[in-house]
Parts: sequence; C-alpha cells; structure tokens
Amino acid sequence: MRVRDEIKMTIAAYQTLYQSSVTFAMRKQLQAEHGKADLEKRIVDLEAKRTKLDNKVVELKAKIDAIDKRNVERKEVESKKREEEIKFLKYQETHLSKFLKHVQEK
Repeated sequence: MRVRDEIKMTIAAYQTLYQSSVTFAMRKQLQAEHGKADLEKRIVDLEAKRTKLDNKVVELKAKIDAIDKRNVERKEVESKKREEEIKFLKYQETHLSKFLKHVQEK
C-alpha cells in the first residue's frame, strides 16, 4: 500500500510538473509571439525612418548641387564683370593718356 501510495504521489508530482512545464512553455511562447510582433513593428518603423532619411539625403544633396552651381555661375558672372571693368579702365587710361599728351603738346 505504501509503495502504491508513493507511486500515486510520484505520478501526481509528475503530472503537476508536466502541467507546470506546459503552462510555462505556453506563457513563454505567448511572450515570444508578442515580442516578435513588437520587433516586427519596430522593423517597419525603422525601415520607414530610414527611407525618410534617405529621401532627405537625396534632397540635401540636390540642394548642395544647386548651391554649388549657383556659386559657380555667380563667380563666372563676377569674373566677366571684372574683366569688362578692367578692359574699360584700360581703354579709358589709354584714351586719357592720349588726351593728356595731346593737351600737353598744345
């Protein structure tokens, strides 16, 4: 009887242990699924953020290119202006010097 009672207690302990382990496994599986959903949502959010930042990089590079192009064009315009002004001043200088020589001769 004692052996039988002990076997019944052992079987009951194993059943309780089995039920606890099943419950524990189910709880862990639910936690993993919940964690997986959170991670998948985070992945989607991060990918959207990356796409947004990639678009911003492209936009900023386009702005940089436009600014560089404007600066080059402005530099060329200013350079041409200076060249024309230098040319005009040289022209004036030659004519004024000719005029001065002519006035001094008289």
